[in-house]
This record gives sequence, structure tokens and C-alpha cells, in this order.
Amino acid sequence: MDFPYEDDIEEYKENPKNFATSLVGITKTDFRALNAALEHPVDEKAFLNGEPVFCIETVCLG
Repeated sequence: MDFPYEDDIEEYKENPKNFATSLVGITKTDFRALNAALEHPVDEKAFLNGEPVFCIETVCLG
């Protein structure tokens, strides 16, 4: 389901509690397992240094 950005931003301004945010942390071991499963792995050193890296694949492990 798609909603125009203009509608979403107005709804967010009026009712911010209706929107969720999440932040997920992973260990180096988890990062390496996930990265190994990617067709195009990300740069581990850059990731660990806090540099932006992009992963556009979906992976299910276990």
C-alpha cells in the first residue's frame, strides 16, 4: 500500500505516535555471516568505521 509523501508527513506531524522506528545492532560475527550470504558484500572496514554502506538484498539466515 502506497501513500503520497505529502499525506504521510502531515499524518506524522499530527500523530507521531502512529509511526514506528527501529534501530538494530549486530555483532561482528553476525555481520560477517550476513555479509558472506550477500551476492554483493559490503566493505567490512567501512561498515565498522561507521561509514555509510548500502545493502539492497534481502537475506534470511537460519
